[in-house]
Amino acid sequence: MDSVVVATTPLARFQFCPACGSEAVESGTPPQLVCRACVFHLYFNPAVAAAALIVDEQERLLLLCRGREPRKGFWALPGGFIDIGERVEEGLRREIREEVGLEPTAFDFVASFPNSYPFKGVTYPVLDLFFETRVEGVTVVMDAEESSDHKWVGRKEINLEEIAFPSLRGAVAVWLGRSG
Repeated sequence: MDSVVVATTPLARFQFCPACGSEAVESGTPPQLVCRACVFHLYFNPAVAAAALIVDEQERLLLLCRGREPRKGFWALPGGFIDIGERVEEGLRREIREEVGLEPTAFDFVASFPNSYPFKGVTYPVLDLFFETRVEGVTVVMDAEESSDHKWVGRKEINLEEIAFPSLRGAVAVWLGRSG
């Protein structure tokens, strides 16, 4: 029989206080773990992710076909999670380099959207930051583990329903509205 994995929030996974080991833990507001025994507080904030709307000289947007779950087979933007201690711009450059082999030089902020990301039975809250960067005459070198395909899409050919996540759809819609 197959087991069903139910996604939970990260805080729901705590049964014991990480400071004193007591079972006297409860969730608080804002999202936090509070120990009634030692008064330890563990705040839970969203993870930060960034993605790039990479635009070529013909005003086409680079989309990547997701090669893994969640939303395998849907279109996405190059990007990923920002590491602790890393500036957003540094993390986004790293992700772009890893996923498509490009070296962007400048970013323009487009939008931010809350998101959630299910991973191994836990649904993590995420804050997605979106930036536009422009490139000329480039060759995309994809990471086959991340993406199964890529395409450059003109503004009129973009189908928001084919985009993997609501936050990505929102960012592309903002980009289309501000620069169309």
